[in-house]
Amino acid sequence: MIKLIIILTLILSTSLSIIYNNGEAISFESQESKISDNGNVYNSIKWFDLGRKDIWMMNQSHSGPNAKGEKLDRLAIVIDKTKSPKVASFFQLEPGPLKWSNDIKVKPFKVSCFVCHSNGLRAIRPNMNSKDKPIGLAQSLKLKMWNIKIKSYGVVVASEKDLNSYRTQFPPFKWQQPQLNKKLNIKTCNYCHKNNGILARGVLTKQNAPTIKFLYESGQMPPFGMKLSKNEKHELEKFIGNKGTF
Repeated sequence: MIKLIIILTLILSTSLSIIYNNGEAISFESQESKISDNGNVYNSIKWFDLGRKDIWMMNQSHSGPNAKGEKLDRLAIVIDKTKSPKVASFFQLEPGPLKWSNDIKVKPFKVSCFVCHSNGLRAIRPNMNSKDKPIGLAQSLKLKMWNIKIKSYGVVVASEKDLNSYRTQFPPFKWQQPQLNKKLNIKTCNYCHKNNGILARGVLTKQNAPTIKFLYESGQMPPFGMKLSKNEKHELEKFIGNKGTF
């Protein structure tokens, strides 16, 4: 009986390892991201576990599902797991394959990363009904495991390098205007969007309004089991504005 349990455990752990991190990228149509004419955005994501650090790399296409080379934006988020809270560093990279090296060539940010990434990585949300980039069962399971991994980070703070980017480049990693850094203060939201505690996922600010708007209007936030009161809905809609912009 003990031998059977050991064998089953080994099979399960091996299977999870293959699904969790087998060195292959996952390509999909983004559920959320859109280009200016409401066209689709396509991502290819790969995760590298380097022990002390996790590297999440992405090639992103604004030019259709089959774009290659210079038409792809290459991005990376590096999570330093030795720190508490964990520290995220953001990189806009020269176009290329999803391979990481310490001397990788970087570029200035094209957009302000903090607008979407207030707490390091975000959950990966593919369009499961995409005709251009359908998601298979194995990839779907792998994404679920990756999202569990992302949630396990808890509170993630941005590196000092990124937070100070406003002094050296435009656009910066994070906008500094006081009105854009007004914190979302709604009780139900603050159960998770805070900087301390088991469920903590970092605070949200006015500059995160577009992301908040999408997750709220698509029914993904608040999460299952939680509900905004009538007054809280009013306060949230007032916070994000009619167009969800800042």
